[in-house]
Amino acid sequence: MSAETAHKDKRQLVFDAAEQVFAERGYQATTMQEIADSVCMAKGTLYHYFDSKQELFTSLMETRLGSLTHQFAAAFTHSQNVADCVEVWLQLEAAFFNEHQGLISVSLQAHAELPDTLRQRMMLKKRELKRFLCSVFQKHISTDQEHVEFIVSFVDGAIKGTLMKALSDERPLVIDEFIIAMKHLLLYGITGERTIPHG
Repeated sequence: MSAETAHKDKRQLVFDAAEQVFAERGYQATTMQEIADSVCMAKGTLYHYFDSKQELFTSLMETRLGSLTHQFAAAFTHSQNVADCVEVWLQLEAAFFNEHQGLISVSLQAHAELPDTLRQRMMLKKRELKRFLCSVFQKHISTDQEHVEFIVSFVDGAIKGTLMKALSDERPLVIDEFIIAMKHLLLYGITGERTIPHG
């Protein structure tokens, strides 16, 4: 194993442990010592990988959002129409929410405490995902770029609103129910049709 691979593996180990600690303790209460202890690492060694708790949290969020973008890229390869795109989007967002619900909740707490430079890094990852989604929908909708961006923002807003409701209720999503309800709402908003188009 190369030194670079070992370094990446160690960072991933820290990310997985840190996510659990943040979810259990909250952003403010979590310390670098607790994260180091959770991976049986000296705190000084942890600071070799991350300069601060803020940097660690930001890198964790970037990694999770980057992974979600890669999942979208792979899943959309086989999408044939708008309905397929919406269903893939819903499936991946719901699965991401259920897997990282604690981290998503903590990110809302942490946002105000992060310096502008770190908040901007997370926003860049979110914009990267939105640009990718716009490029996918552009292939299936015969309209101008501005309209596509509006549609993607509409879908994203509807999904995020539902996810935030589940977050406030502190419950996981029942993915099949979520997908059925949201597909009817979203596709009617996009196409004006009450039935879900196929093919």
